[in-house]
Amino acid sequence: MLQKGKVISTDGNTAKVLVVRKSACEGCRQKNLCAGIGAECSEAKPVEINVINSAGAQQGDEVLLSAKSSLILGCTFAVFILPIIIAFAVYYTVYSINGSAFAFASAAALGAFIISIVSLCLGLNRYMKKNLCVEIVKIL
Repeated sequence: MLQKGKVISTDGNTAKVLVVRKSACEGCRQKNLCAGIGAECSEAKPVEINVINSAGAQQGDEVLLSAKSSLILGCTFAVFILPIIIAFAVYYTVYSINGSAFAFASAAALGAFIISIVSLCLGLNRYMKKNLCVEIVKIL
């Protein structure tokens, strides 16, 4: 994944870059109905991120950022697909133990779904803050 940004500050081999998050939403017809972002989704909002400064960029430089596609796909899988798999596994496990307890199994699956989304999002957020996964590949 490639994204343009502007360097705000540098500190050794890292830099703080201002990126306008719009590429993920600009092609979506439902962007104004998005539950995660809301009506503000259509507006390009700047986000500050810490990146690896492998190109030696200085404050004020326009830069091209890169992140591994496998990392992006892995995070997408963890946040969107894995909670569904966990919910189904919990449902079938509880339902097989309590045979006729559909409501109990459904409630357990819903709880597992919510807990897994929250814990995965918090865990990934913590991981991304500790391990810089985006780097400056070119000064524009």
